[in-house]
Amino acid sequence: MFEVPSSANTFVTPVPLTAMGRFNHEAAAVDPNTGYIYMTEDRSDGLFYRFIPNQSNNLSAGGTLYALRITGSSGINTATGFPKNTPRAVNWVQISNPDPTSDTVRTAGYNSGAARFSGGEGIFYGSGYVYFTCKSGGSSGQDLRNCHKQWRGVAAPCAKQLGNKHGNIRTF
Repeated sequence: MFEVPSSANTFVTPVPLTAMGRFNHEAAAVDPNTGYIYMTEDRSDGLFYRFIPNQSNNLSAGGTLYALRITGSSGINTATGFPKNTPRAVNWVQISNPDPTSDTVRTAGYNSGAARFSGGEGIFYGSGYVYFTCKSGGSSGQDLRNCHKQWRGVAAPCAKQLGNKHGNIRTF
C-alpha cells in the first residue's frame, strides 16, 4: 500500500506503508472521525482489515493492523452457511506481523479467529458505517455493514444504537 497526496502535481517517491499489511489489497475506506482505515482483500480466503494509524494524517508513522472476528464464531468462513438479516457481534484480532516475508497475513489472522470473506471488493464509509461487498459467498444479495463509533472514549465496534459497546455486523 502506498499513499499519494491528492495535492501532488508531480511524481512522488513511493514509500511502502508496510504496517498496513502484506496482503492482496482490493479497496479501502477511511472513517473521517477516527482516521481508521478499513480494507478488503481480494482472495477467496481473504479477511476484512482495520488499520489504526499511530498519527492521524501520517500513515508512514505506522500503526496497528487488525482483522475482523465474529464473536462466538472464531474462524468462520462467511462464504457458506452465513445467514442473511442476522446481526452479529464483532471484535478485532491484532495481526502481530503485518509485513511477513511471504503472503501469510490472512492465514495468521484466520488462525487467530478472524472471519474469512470470499473476494472482498468495494468498500465505502457513510453515516457512521463502513459498507463492503464480496464477489461470492453467503446468501444472494448479501452485503456487510460494520459500524464504529466512540464509546466512553474507547474506539469499539458498535451497534446502530448510540452508546452500545458491542459490535454488530449485519447482512442484508
